[in-house]
Amino acid sequence: MSRGTVREAVQFLEALGLLEVRHGSGTVVSHQSEDRQALRRVWQTWTARNVGRVRELLEVRRGLDLFAAELASRRRVPDALQTMADALAQLRGSMRDDDVTAGVQADVLFHRAIGEATGNVALIELIESIGEQLMQERAALLSQPTRPQQSLDEHSAIYDAIRAGDPERARAAALAHLESVEKGIDELAVKP
Repeated sequence: MSRGTVREAVQFLEALGLLEVRHGSGTVVSHQSEDRQALRRVWQTWTARNVGRVRELLEVRRGLDLFAAELASRRRVPDALQTMADALAQLRGSMRDDDVTAGVQADVLFHRAIGEATGNVALIELIESIGEQLMQERAALLSQPTRPQQSLDEHSAIYDAIRAGDPERARAAALAHLESVEKGIDELAVKP
């Protein structure tokens, strides 16, 4: 494995609270990572405490994701379409295994692939930058009982529209997904 791949994996796991990077002494597994319920509470608490920032980032995602889905449906880069299909399969597997971390990873992969399907490097970088800031929000949402299936259905609709080369349907599916995410955030924000 390359250093970049390992660094990216460590950053992903750190963003989810599974690893603690202690500069000068190494990286250790977080004490919370052993207790799924405690970890889910951490993600939900983080999301509730940062709901203002999450909403701001989702506003930006609304513009980026709708444009990206539309552009991806026009350009349909074959490798990116395959990556989206792989991400959907990974999301299904995460549901079967009740593995929120794998679900978040699949979600990140899916949205990155939409960016790749546009062929626009600047758009890919923006999608990744926003996505990196929303790791715990994604985990909090995917921890909700009905959310993984709902997320799979929404991502599948986006993929189908992009694969079919239907820009209007891709844009509408991306909007429906983001509205659903925003509603889920609103529900998390009012939980005790």
